[in-house]
Amino acid sequence: MASRRAPIALFFFLYLIVSSQSLDFKPHKEKHKIDGPIKTLVVLVMENRSFDHVLGWLKSTRPEIDGLTGEESNRILVSDPDSPEVFVSDDALFVDSDPGHSFQAIREQIFGSDDSSKPPLMNGFVQQAENMSESMPRTVMSGFKPAVLPVYTELANEFAVFDRWFASVPASTQPNRFYVHSATSHGAMSNVRKDLVHGFPQRTIFDSLDENGLTFGIYYQNIPATLFFKSLRKLKHATNFHSYSLKFKLDAKLGKLPNYVVLEQRYFDVDLMPANDDHPSHDVAIGQRFVKEVYETLRQTQEDEAHPGRRSSPRPKLTQAETHPRRRRSPRPKLTHAEDNASLRS
Repeated sequence: MASRRAPIALFFFLYLIVSSQSLDFKPHKEKHKIDGPIKTLVVLVMENRSFDHVLGWLKSTRPEIDGLTGEESNRILVSDPDSPEVFVSDDALFVDSDPGHSFQAIREQIFGSDDSSKPPLMNGFVQQAENMSESMPRTVMSGFKPAVLPVYTELANEFAVFDRWFASVPASTQPNRFYVHSATSHGAMSNVRKDLVHGFPQRTIFDSLDENGLTFGIYYQNIPATLFFKSLRKLKHATNFHSYSLKFKLDAKLGKLPNYVVLEQRYFDVDLMPANDDHPSHDVAIGQRFVKEVYETLRQTQEDEAHPGRRSSPRPKLTQAETHPRRRRSPRPKLTHAEDNASLRS
C-alpha cells in the first residue's frame, strides 16, 4: 500500500500545479535589499507533539522551565473525584498511537467536557483517550526523557525554548499549518479532502514576500502541503518549489537560499523513505535525524560564514512550530477568538 502512495502524491502535485488557479503572471519586481544581518529565515514545522511530551521533562535539569514534575495527572472520569488518576510518565515510545485530534476531542481534552464556557483546566486528556482504546490514556500522558531526544534537548539548551507554545486553532493538522503561513485557517476545522483539493484563497506570507521583492523557496520531500493555498498554484511560483534532497543542501552550501525558506517533511511512509514529520504514529527517531540534518546544513552555509560575530559557532535560523499536541499540557492556554474561530494562544 505504501509503495502506491508515491505516484498518487506525484499525480496530486501535478494536478494542483496545472489547475485552473495557476494561470497568473505579473511583472518581475526588483529584489528588496535587506539591511540587517539576517538575510534568510528557515521555517521547519514539525507535527503534533506537545511541549510536555517532547521537552516537559527538561525541567529536571532546568527548573525555570514550566514543564513536568511527575505530580501532574488526569482522572479517567473528570466528574468523579474518586475516579482513578493517570500520572505523567517519562517512557514515551518512538512509535506510538495517534491520539484524538478532532475539534470535539480537543474540546474535551482541554475543558473536560463539551462545555467550552468553563475554565480550561486541561483535565480531559485521559477521559477522552479512554474512549479510544485501553492503552491510549498512558500514551497521552507520556513524555520523553531529555536524553532520548538529544537533538531537541540540545537545541533547547543551547539556544531558546518556548514553554508556552499552543496550537493556533483547536483542530487537526492542515488548519494549523494554514495559520503558520496565513494567520488564519479560513474557517477550516479539519482536513476536508475536497476543500484541500479546491484550495484555500486567503492571503499568505508568500504573497507579501513576492509583492515586496523578497524571495521564498519551498523545499519539499514527497508533497508540498503549501500547495493547499490557491495563490501558490500560479505558474509564476512553479520555480519556488524545490526538491529537498536535490537542492536544499546545495543551495545552502552555495549561499543561494532565498530570504524565506519553508522545509516540508515526508508526511507519509514510502518504501525506504519513512515519514520524518514526528506525526504519530511515525518514528520520532527519524524526525530527530531530519532536524539534526537541517541544523548541520544551516550552520555550515556560506550565508552564516559571511556574517560572523554573534558567537563562534553560527546559529541556524530555525523556527519550529507544531499543530495541536493532543498530549497533556500543564499550563492553561488563554482563550482568544481569531477572525474565524476560537484559537488557543500563549
